[in-house]
Amino acid sequence: MKETAEGRAVMDKYRLERRLGGGGMGDLWLGFDIKLRRRVVIKFIRSFAATEPELVARFEREARASARVRSPYVIETYDYGVDRGCAFIVMEYLEGEDLNRRLEREERIPLAQATALFTQLGKALDAIHAAGVIHRDLKPGNIFITSSAGDDLVKVLDFGVAKSSCSRDRITKTGMVLGTPRYMSPEQTMAPRQVDYRSDLWSMAVILYRAITGQCPFAGANINELVRHICQTSFPKASKLAPELPPGIDAFFARTFEFDPEARFQSGKEMMEAFSAIVQVPASPPSSESLRAIPVPPPSERSAIVKRSAVGAVVAPLRCAVDDQTTMAAMLAAPANDLGSPTATDAAVEPASASCDRHSEVVLDSRVLPPLRVPWMVAVGLLIAAACVVFHSVAEGAPWSLEAAESPAAGGP
Repeated sequence: MKETAEGRAVMDKYRLERRLGGGGMGDLWLGFDIKLRRRVVIKFIRSFAATEPELVARFEREARASARVRSPYVIETYDYGVDRGCAFIVMEYLEGEDLNRRLEREERIPLAQATALFTQLGKALDAIHAAGVIHRDLKPGNIFITSSAGDDLVKVLDFGVAKSSCSRDRITKTGMVLGTPRYMSPEQTMAPRQVDYRSDLWSMAVILYRAITGQCPFAGANINELVRHICQTSFPKASKLAPELPPGIDAFFARTFEFDPEARFQSGKEMMEAFSAIVQVPASPPSSESLRAIPVPPPSERSAIVKRSAVGAVVAPLRCAVDDQTTMAAMLAAPANDLGSPTATDAAVEPASASCDRHSEVVLDSRVLPPLRVPWMVAVGLLIAAACVVFHSVAEGAPWSLEAAESPAAGGP
């Protein structure tokens, strides 16, 4: 193999075997740990990113965030280093497929299988959040399914846009939204620097909805329309797309997609316990007990949602064909549709059911964001009342001015 900067950087510890693919700012190689005698995946920062301090910092943050989490449901990071200007991350090697490819092949996942997979995913998110990390780009392409003792084992991958929940995000620029649009929470589209762990739970709910109905809840012909639907929490009922789903499923998703994070489930465990209880309901005609809505915290206990951030124009995502490999690294290199539906060009390279599984950096148009939820009728009433006072004063012949109105006692004794 021709000697490269990557090869020189790691040849004393790892042997490079072949290139597996490339992601946004990293190249993935299949490697072999010479001392421990095991296969690994090595991610190298690309040359264009190696000269950008912000991108190098993000690459290092990815390694630290992944290494901080200790969970059987999160990919393990073995090593990180910079040698001769080349930064690299060494991760465990997995065989299997990502959830995106499984959904493309099977369209829907049986409820029992979905319960098993997403219970593991919920445990992974709880471990990630307990470690003080927010993933910010959870999607089917970042959920890998491998095998352990003959059973499916979930592994959460790619912490490339993760951030620490206890520190300010100084790498994300104002107006830049990091993540994959279709799986973003409302607060992530409006104020990406202020998101917390509940944004990951929203993304998990979007994936679960897609897994059991065959369709993402939020879609749009372009990013503006997609984000509008997300912020308005406008989505079809799951029971309309899959009538065979058990009673209570619509109330479950109504809570997972509440606009206010305080009204949603507060952990992966809580979400999957509620889902499991619904799935266990028998298929017989529903009783009044089974149709009760999942309780939601009263409005008085909900916190205000983050304010809208100033944003600019839309940057359209790029597209490319993907290589059909079934390795952990291959799916990291596979971009897909970031919106809600394929374009004419996309249809030539992948099926229409392909989803938005490439993380993107987009700047959203402020015109797509929802209006502030204020009691506008009260505001209109106050304006009308003020106008009536002015007209009455004019009709009585009394002088009126803004200064007089603001200082009624200006005359004094």
